[in-house]
Amino acid sequence: MAKPLKRFARVQTHHGIPQKRPVIEAKIRLGPIETRTDFSLTSRSRFRNPILLGTNTLKNLAIIDISREFLLKNNCLQVSRSP
Repeated sequence: MAKPLKRFARVQTHHGIPQKRPVIEAKIRLGPIETRTDFSLTSRSRFRNPILLGTNTLKNLAIIDISREFLLKNNCLQVSRSP
């Protein structure tokens, strides 16, 4: 997937060290909901989750219930590969 660079973001890592990361905009779909959002890019190969969705992305789309998980079927969750 190739996307144009939108900007750079300063991100505080969990070690407390700030990083300058490139940011792209991409389309994401959560079940029937499709939206565009910004993603800061970094290698997540050593992490369990390939992406993180922040509160800015989710605040107008969904209500989060942390007592439940995997409420959508697996084939409903995908990142769009279109430009």
